[in-house]
Amino acid sequence: MPAAAVHSRSRQAPIADLALERGALGAAMLVPAQAEELIRNGHSHLFTASIHRHIFEAICSLSTDQLDYTLLIDELQRMGHEIPGMSSSISTMAL
Repeated sequence: MPAAAVHSRSRQAPIADLALERGALGAAMLVPAQAEELIRNGHSHLFTASIHRHIFEAICSLSTDQLDYTLLIDELQRMGHEIPGMSSSISTMAL
């Protein structure tokens, strides 16, 4: 990705809407094309909740065609993010 695109994308303001953050992450979990779009146009600083930033980073590190809740939780744990209630938080994102 060109440096200019990364630089302008990183200047975007955080979403600051937890329901919107959950919806974006939930859509990424359900639809591979949405995951690709989020990875291409998103940045972790756009998420106000730290768990959402961690989930976004984990999604970015996984293959979008193999994305599922179990792999996501495993990746979060591999990244060192042990969050109480993480499984239930992730499973309700798309609701």
